[in-house]
Amino acid sequence: MTVRIFNRLNISIILYVVYYLQGVLYPSGSFFSQFFILIFLLIGIQSLCKTVLYNKNPLFIRVWLILYLVLAFSFIVSPKIVYGTLYESIGTVETFDQFKGMSIFCLSLFIPFSHIRKYGIKDSYISNITIIFFILMLIRYFFNKDILSIERDSFTNNVGYFAISVLPYIIFFFKKNRIIALIMFISITLIVIDSAKRGAIVCLAISVLFSVVYYLRMNKLSLKRLCLLLLLMCAFAVVAYYGVMRNEYLQMRIETTHEDGIGTRSIAYYVLWHHWMSETNLIKLLFGNGISGSVSVWGNYAHNDWLELLIDNGLIGVLLYATFFCSTFVYVNHIKLSFSYKCSAYLILIIWVLKTFFSMGYTEGTNAVYIILLGIILGNNEYRKKHYTY
Repeated sequence: MTVRIFNRLNISIILYVVYYLQGVLYPSGSFFSQFFILIFLLIGIQSLCKTVLYNKNPLFIRVWLILYLVLAFSFIVSPKIVYGTLYESIGTVETFDQFKGMSIFCLSLFIPFSHIRKYGIKDSYISNITIIFFILMLIRYFFNKDILSIERDSFTNNVGYFAISVLPYIIFFFKKNRIIALIMFISITLIVIDSAKRGAIVCLAISVLFSVVYYLRMNKLSLKRLCLLLLLMCAFAVVAYYGVMRNEYLQMRIETTHEDGIGTRSIAYYVLWHHWMSETNLIKLLFGNGISGSVSVWGNYAHNDWLELLIDNGLIGVLLYATFFCSTFVYVNHIKLSFSYKCSAYLILIIWVLKTFFSMGYTEGTNAVYIILLGIILGNNEYRKKHYTY
């Protein structure tokens, strides 16, 4: 295994972290932030090219490559400005913003995958970047909270989804230091609940449930392991209950969900679906209306990956996205890595799939945190397939 400190993976992670410290270390949208993300994207494109030149790519990589090329072509041929004047009507939108988020997210799979497939990785490396992303999440959370608290008394904090993205990393830290891992887990739980993002809370609950079930299935329970598992479950239950009880705004949002469902989202989903179903142009049915087409139809983004793709990139986009998930799940099911790698990979895919139905997945750059880890895991499996005989 070759170890190099200054490699494109490490440089990319540094650039990503510094980019998302804009507003904290330096002004948002400044020359520095644009420079950092430009270098990150250039490294991503280089990694994509290296991946293309490799002649034995797994199916999920080939599908992801095709999907990104479809998204890139869609951006090139689409108007650079769209107008959200209907329904939610968010006004003028530059399509480059969404394409930049897509590019950060999509290219973040190629960077670790192409590097680690060649050089491999140690568990300690993942533990180290766990600390980095956890600290970044804390900084963003408190920074956002301070800004939002100035504007209003009650609010949702989108960093709740960022916290969920860090969750799959924590599994690796349990092997290094269980106490610190438990503190991280409790912190993430409190932050997700305090963020009052219902989707993030659903992701957290299902992630914890899956982790427990998967652990019970894959490991023989000793008394020590059983005690640790019970301790984690009790900690989660107590922290979750405490968090919900002290957050009146979250309680109100949960009660509203019981009474009104998902609110305007249900109207948006109907409008977007009906628009595609009523489309008579075969080209638009297959390839969509272009990037950010949902803004023209609904007045805002779909906040649902499947409908966003359906409107923007048509049936082709949806089929490619679905094929990627199916092929990746099959691949993960057959990898021969340790419990930590496999459980973490499943968690990433579960969180990602859940987010596709009520939030933004492939269009949101902050989600790159978990796809970086997915690239590390899958790349390491390719490395071991080449260098080890099972």
